[in-house]
Amino acid sequence: MQIPKGLPFPCAHAEQFRSKERPQSVHQLMPGDVDVVAAIGDSLTAGVGALAEDVYSVILVENRGMSWSIGGQGTWREYLTLPNILKQFNRNLTGFSLGDGHSESRSSRFNVAVNGAMDQDVEFAAATLVRRMHADHSIDFQNDWKMINVWVGTNDICSDFCYDANQGPTQHYLNLQKTLDYLHQHVPRAFVNLVSAPFIPAYAQMRGDEPSTCLTMLPFMCSCLFGGNHAEKLKNVTKATRYFQLAEEALVESGRYDTRPDFTVQFQPTFKHLSFPTMRDAATNAEVTDYSYLAFDCFHYSQKFHAVAANAFWNNLLEAPGQKKSSLSAVFEHFECPTKRRPFLATHLNMS
Repeated sequence: MQIPKGLPFPCAHAEQFRSKERPQSVHQLMPGDVDVVAAIGDSLTAGVGALAEDVYSVILVENRGMSWSIGGQGTWREYLTLPNILKQFNRNLTGFSLGDGHSESRSSRFNVAVNGAMDQDVEFAAATLVRRMHADHSIDFQNDWKMINVWVGTNDICSDFCYDANQGPTQHYLNLQKTLDYLHQHVPRAFVNLVSAPFIPAYAQMRGDEPSTCLTMLPFMCSCLFGGNHAEKLKNVTKATRYFQLAEEALVESGRYDTRPDFTVQFQPTFKHLSFPTMRDAATNAEVTDYSYLAFDCFHYSQKFHAVAANAFWNNLLEAPGQKKSSLSAVFEHFECPTKRRPFLATHLNMS
């Protein structure tokens, strides 16, 4: 998905939303004040399958440069991602991924997402991220403002909780707490986003004739939802997803990370009510799932979907807590912009 050249960036005078001097409080952070971006997560953050045209590409290629939360390849017109949006506010933004590669690739930069990661893995990923930041002399670790996006839970719900009763919402809470505690202890000047686990039942709500690869790959990718006894699995996964999401919100709302002015954790409900875009079938006029938003395996996201997700997440960053949208819409159908009256990235303190 590319944006036409004649369409201007939705936020006029974006460069004006950067402070003349670095703010001292995370609650006075404008979009242009973000110097460094980073991400922790699984294959959905790694950009797996975004450009895949066959199953081998899904398995072998991670299109990290176009990941919705951390990809910085090209421009916002070519690939709408959070970093490419933030570049309009701060041309010196750094930390984003470029091109294809794995977690250890130099081009991944501060994208430490690992294919297959679960919540028990992200504390280690946080430690890896901090080491990378310390080793990177292109950033000022103590003074640069960092945005760190944490998104995990898909694999836990799809492939773990139904086999191990101990790997449920309570353990999800505790594993995320360890991760956020680590970041809180080791990273100065950080705006951390805990992104909601996606609504996994969306994969069972796709309409129309599924591509054959869906029928083959989805039971492999999400065995807790697909396969025999589907009705019971759907019931259990729906319940688990909601409890995982409630655990995430409860952790952020506990106030555990509101102890100093240069650090915050905000819950972003971007995928809380995930559903996949639909289209009209030309032959039947029925509303069917638009599979162009999904990767070849029907589990990961295409570049087109990454653009939609980036738009929604960007909106969440500026929407007040309690008023954040938790479903997706078409690119630029709604695109939030900072204003003179509300110039800051939204937190529960500066919006109260």
